[in-house]
Amino acid sequence: DIQYLTCDVCKKVFKRKDTLIAHIQSNHLAKGSIKCDLCVRVYRSNKNLRRHMEMSHGQRGEYKCEFCPKAYTSNQSLRRHLRTQHLSEGNEQLSCGYCYKIIHGRENFVRHITSYHNQLVPETFESSIYDFSCELCDMNY
Repeated sequence: DIQYLTCDVCKKVFKRKDTLIAHIQSNHLAKGSIKCDLCVRVYRSNKNLRRHMEMSHGQRGEYKCEFCPKAYTSNQSLRRHLRTQHLSEGNEQLSCGYCYKIIHGRENFVRHITSYHNQLVPETFESSIYDFSCELCDMNY
């Protein structure tokens, strides 16, 4: 299953991240715009770029995502990010935050993160994704 990437500006669809970045740089960067070095986002001021860096890439972010470069100022925000960005209920599709590839199954996801991105996956992977564990039925929500 191929995961396509969409340009936020014109909604054009790409198969590869580097092609999307090249498209944005050649078609949507206005003079004086400032591009984030860590992702495809573009800002009109250094102030906006700094705010983005703090919220998305961990400069001052205490709660760092184990699966992508993002960091958050609260544990609740991190858990919401994990649920929405890295885990799709039902068929166990997990999204890699480094290369945006969709991986089927937790074992494949852990193998991908460790082998392709040299990142350690925490043993508490499942408990870090959910906010609430039911003591009666062992389900996580």
